[in-house]
Amino acid sequence: MTTGRAPGADVRATGGQDGLFEDSDAPEFGKALAGAMTRSVRHPHDLAAAGLTYAGSMAKLGPTAISRLFGAKATPPAGLRPDKRFADAAWSENPAFVVLHGAYAAACRLGDDVLDAGSKDPVVDAKARLAWQMMSDALSPTNFLLTNPAAIRRAAQTSGRSVVAGFGNFVRDLATNGGKPRQVDNRGFELGTNLAATAGTVVFRNDLMELIQYAPQTKKVHAVPLLAVPPWINKYYVMDLAPGRSLLEWAVQHERTVFVISYRNADESLRDVTMDDYLTRGALAAIDVIAEITGTQVVDLIGLCIGGAMVAMTAAYLAQQRPARLGTITLLNTLLDYSEPGALGVFTDERSVARLEQQMARTGFLEADQMAGTFDALRPNDLIFAYVVSNWLLGEDPPAFDI
Repeated sequence: MTTGRAPGADVRATGGQDGLFEDSDAPEFGKALAGAMTRSVRHPHDLAAAGLTYAGSMAKLGPTAISRLFGAKATPPAGLRPDKRFADAAWSENPAFVVLHGAYAAACRLGDDVLDAGSKDPVVDAKARLAWQMMSDALSPTNFLLTNPAAIRRAAQTSGRSVVAGFGNFVRDLATNGGKPRQVDNRGFELGTNLAATAGTVVFRNDLMELIQYAPQTKKVHAVPLLAVPPWINKYYVMDLAPGRSLLEWAVQHERTVFVISYRNADESLRDVTMDDYLTRGALAAIDVIAEITGTQVVDLIGLCIGGAMVAMTAAYLAQQRPARLGTITLLNTLLDYSEPGALGVFTDERSVARLEQQMARTGFLEADQMAGTFDALRPNDLIFAYVVSNWLLGEDPPAFDI
């Protein structure tokens, strides 16, 4: 089994999965949240304290609004950390928006306190909190036209044109992007022109990958060639972005003989591919071909993300089998110790992984949209709702961003 983009998904806007919890909630976020809510009932004292805190916060909103109406400075709502969503001056100056902000802050604090009362174990609690975070972020008043002062102001300034443009963006995203706001405008990119434009030639191909050798751009080159190993859940373009922003272009311009692996897009035909195959038919096969082409046995390796993990595995293998083959290794954005995966741990507990394995047994690979949705769920404000505001409420087009 393997993971990757569906065929034909070379240059596209990455977005979340269809719904926040796809495939019947594979990570069981809903179950974790419901369980935490249920368990909180067993701790009436904690619930009572949470209710009193909430009531106290709500009781302060009226006097705060009145004082702000008469020119007094409004204090930030308790229980809510500084948040760029509420950076507009209206949230601290307009009495109505001050009350709305405070009510939202109080509700978020109440949810957090209830989850604290129903805590059970770190894994389940993390799932429940992520589920609550996504729900509370989705219900933020900044996500709705009539409760977003910046959107209201933009609509007035443009005589409603921003509303029309935003509605057009919404309809287009509904029809072409699964109802999710686009994160990037990919219309301005063309492969070979302003993306993956560094000149090169495919010098080897097997059923799992192609090996590209870049054309030299200097009179002299270092004796030791460089092999770049990108993540196979992305195209190699992530290492060969627009001219002037490309890591591999930079290496070629600095007297390196550069090769890069271009992995095949995963489909059901690769269901039996394992990590061993990515080692033997990927990195190791590439190193053997490079040795034949260049006449040198030593290769420097550079890896990005999961490609960096494969570089580490390759280095470990070569150190035991053929130590003279390894030059230097460079790891970028690479995690090697998976005993503490951080926020991704909420998606990789034993039950969640078992359910994903069952799903992949049916399809043979993991859809790109579902994997992208996992990362979107970890940062919903930045990767989902920020684009709801900019694209749908303000009527702006998403940026043209090669990454």
